[in-house]
Amino acid sequence: ITDNPQPGRDLRPRGQQESDIYVLIGNDEEEPRGNDGTDKVSPELGPLENETESPGPSGTVSCPICMGGYSEIVQSGRHFWATICGHVFCCQCLRYSLQNANSCPTCRKKLIYRQCHPTYI
Repeated sequence: ITDNPQPGRDLRPRGQQESDIYVLIGNDEEEPRGNDGTDKVSPELGPLENETESPGPSGTVSCPICMGGYSEIVQSGRHFWATICGHVFCCQCLRYSLQNANSCPTCRKKLIYRQCHPTYI
């Protein structure tokens, strides 16, 4: 290693180079708790997740392919199916999608029809 290395060049071994990756480790026991055992929430943290406004009505289920809502899909005689990767579609859209590509329409995980099952909502 020279005393005047080239600007912008890090001559340290790869394992010793600086990294922009940080790991945050917390201990829930260190969090302040109220007298009733509940967690105290600092006002600087903002509202809790369930207090924030969601883009659509909560509790609604729809097929991300045809955009059909729960009542529309059920009234047309279709059912909801779920994939092993956890995504939900109407049975007709999922069947057509798997005929064209053997992957989940949402996350593209490799998928075959046997890896899907009806779900009752």
